[in-house]
Amino acid sequence: MNKNGERFTDLCALNQLVIGSSTFMHKQIHKATWRSPDCITENQIDHICISQKFRRLWSDELFKEEDTDIEDQWQQTKKGWLDTCEEVLGKNKPQHKEWISFSTLQKLEARKQKKASASG
Repeated sequence: MNKNGERFTDLCALNQLVIGSSTFMHKQIHKATWRSPDCITENQIDHICISQKFRRLWSDELFKEEDTDIEDQWQQTKKGWLDTCEEVLGKNKPQHKEWISFSTLQKLEARKQKKASASG
């Protein structure tokens, strides 16, 4: 640590501040704010200082209990809508329309009889 880093830590200790950085999940490319010219060494140089009473707000502890995935939220919303609609409207059984009516069957039978009498 250089002199600026030491002065920064002394300042934070004197004012009861906590040095922090983001604890949220990031892609590897977004974690480092400085890369050496050889592209091997990476540093994160964007630290912040926050009051100790707000430290919990900065961490991701709040988000571990609840799932913030948009797909899960959509599935819960969809399930709520479907359950409510089924409860209020009831479950609708699909009604299949007969593909051939009784009168059509009678006409077919009459036609068969006419053909049989004409040929026979």
